[in-house]
Amino acid sequence: MKKLLLLCLLLMLSACSAGLSSISDAERSVRTVEDISGRSADVLMADTRDWIEEHFTAQSEPVLHEDQEEGVIVGNGQIPYPCSWMSCVTKGDWFVKFVLFVKIEDSKVMTSFRELQLSSPPSDNHTGMVGPVWSQKDMDAIRPKLLELHNSLIRYLQRKG
Repeated sequence: MKKLLLLCLLLMLSACSAGLSSISDAERSVRTVEDISGRSADVLMADTRDWIEEHFTAQSEPVLHEDQEEGVIVGNGQIPYPCSWMSCVTKGDWFVKFVLFVKIEDSKVMTSFRELQLSSPPSDNHTGMVGPVWSQKDMDAIRPKLLELHNSLIRYLQRKG
C-alpha cells in the first residue's frame, strides 16, 4: 500500500512539474514576419506608431524608440496574464510586460516580442514583483496572446492601405 501511495505521489509531482521546465532566453521571445505589399516603409512606420499608441497600455510611454532611417520602432506594452482554471487563482491579476521590436524593410514587417516579464500587483503581504518569464507553461499561455497582438497590427496595417 505504501509503495502504491508513493508511486501515485511521484506521478502527481511529475505531472505538475511538466509545464514548469525552464526556458532559454531565445525561447523567451515571439518573432513573426509578414509581407504588406503596396505600402511604403514611411507609411508603414507611421501606421505602426499609431497602432502602438492606440493599443499599448503600459505605465510609461508606449513608443520607446523610433528610427525612420533604420525602419525600427520599439514599443513598451503589457497584457493581462492569460490565465485559465487553476492559474487564475494565483495569476488572475498579473500582467505580462514586454518590449515590441518592429523592423520595417521593403514591404516586410518583422515583429519581435522581447523581454517578457511577469508582473504581480502589490497586496497587503508584499510589494508585488516583476521577473522574467521562465517556464514553458507560462510561454505556452502567453505566446497565443502575443500572436493575436501581431495579427491585430497586421490587420490594422492592411486596412489602412
